[in-house]
Amino acid sequence: MPPEPWWYHVVWKLLDGDRSVRELFAIDPFDGKAPRWIRIRRFVYRFGTDTWWTRYDEELWLPPISLATPGFESALGEYDWPSPSLR
Repeated sequence: MPPEPWWYHVVWKLLDGDRSVRELFAIDPFDGKAPRWIRIRRFVYRFGTDTWWTRYDEELWLPPISLATPGFESALGEYDWPSPSLR
């Protein structure tokens, strides 16, 4: 799980289609649209001798989550982190 709760706010804003958050990426991975699901996988990369990079130690940092995931919206409310489209 992400170590800091603000990650959940970033994920919420991406799922909500917040353009200002997508603009933080060099390339918009969602092609201007809000994704329906997001998961975060983390890897360790090492510079290798035979290949440029070796990737290992995959870790599921955040399981697949959507705007409809039970408890997601209420958990954000505890931090008073609304997204622009929240009621």
